[in-house]
Amino acid sequence: MKGGLFWTQGYALESAWYGQERVFSLIRVLNSYVDITQPLGLLTIRMDEASVVSELEKGILSDSSGKVYLLGTEGELLLASGDHTAQDYEPYAESINELARSDRGFSTIEVDGEPHLALYHRMSVPDWTIVAMIPESHLSEQFQGAEWLMTAILAAIVALAFAAFYGFNYTIIRPILRLKKETVRVAGGDFSVRVPIESQDEIADLNRKFNAMVGTIEELIEHKYKLELSERESELKLLQNQIDPHFLYNTLDMIRWTARLEKADKSSRLIEMLSKFFRARVGNNHHHTTLSKEMEFVQAYLFLQQYRLGDKLAYKLHLEPGLEEAPTLKASIQPLVENFFKHGVDKAKPIHVIEVIGYRHEEEIWVDVSDNGKGMSPERQADVREALEGSRPLETMMGKRGALHNIHERMTISFGQRYGVQIVESSPEGTVIRLRLPLSNAES
Repeated sequence: MKGGLFWTQGYALESAWYGQERVFSLIRVLNSYVDITQPLGLLTIRMDEASVVSELEKGILSDSSGKVYLLGTEGELLLASGDHTAQDYEPYAESINELARSDRGFSTIEVDGEPHLALYHRMSVPDWTIVAMIPESHLSEQFQGAEWLMTAILAAIVALAFAAFYGFNYTIIRPILRLKKETVRVAGGDFSVRVPIESQDEIADLNRKFNAMVGTIEELIEHKYKLELSERESELKLLQNQIDPHFLYNTLDMIRWTARLEKADKSSRLIEMLSKFFRARVGNNHHHTTLSKEMEFVQAYLFLQQYRLGDKLAYKLHLEPGLEEAPTLKASIQPLVENFFKHGVDKAKPIHVIEVIGYRHEEEIWVDVSDNGKGMSPERQADVREALEGSRPLETMMGKRGALHNIHERMTISFGQRYGVQIVESSPEGTVIRLRLPLSNAES
């Protein structure tokens, strides 16, 4: 053997532990380390045939449905699974040997009328062959199980695909199409549109922003409509109550000059102030004016009131230099002064005092209208403050909006929500009403 490996065929052996059993032996000659040509002994490793067959069956057969054979160099039967003998192997030995001589590695062999798939593998050391024979019916059962498994997996994939498509359609496509539809309605002028919010994702956030935007647009349009309607009502009232303005101005000028010619200076002065008052009130169709012109309007009004009340009225007007051209709305200060004579005069006081002072305050212009009238009751103050803050509309006993609410609404629409009318204080000692205007407009 010259130090090579040698495998024996199976043979019977009496074991002290297991009794008689069949084994294989692996034998090798052990030579001297000094003189490698000098044999010293033999190394023998025995393996139990049953254990070898069991290991082969584990690697090839999942259950006992097939057979495993181990063939020698000449095709002789060395081992067989189960209790198969050489006589059991004899009927299909020629077919297996023919398979071994081919290069296919597998073939179909009839065993007891049942087709079997025969697989073989030739070992390099030793020159033995492992042959496995598995019934095709068993393979079909396994393939059928795999087919059912693949069908179930495919069905699950298709179901998941449909679920994903439905979820995508329900959570993304449908909300976007609905938002597009509502956008078309808004473009057509319907500002009552609101998109329902049914989730907490980005689409819902987009719908929330859309609803807020439409609400803001609707509110702005409503404010503009109310302002225009209020202005049209004011213009209509003026048209109903006035004669031709030019005819009125010319007539007043004629009367004033006639009074001067007759040396009636007081009458001339009164007519001049009345003419200025009417010119400022209905002089043109513009809604904006300057603080200096509005103060002149207030001065004309107070001059006429003082001539009527005499020493019972004292007033003071002051505008900080540099604010003369600051923009404001027409009839924004004079109605506050007129409101005092209509509702705030305290007849128990001998002198009625009213002051109008305009000045800068940080980034705003404040115009304070103060008086020594009877003030407002706490309930009335609460109603007016709620109306100015937008909680509920302010109405007079005649069912019309008050002057404070009217001016405040016009101011907020024209200059912004932070500007308008504010009640500073009101008590039996008097009332202070503040008009807040933007300073940036005055500087520009």
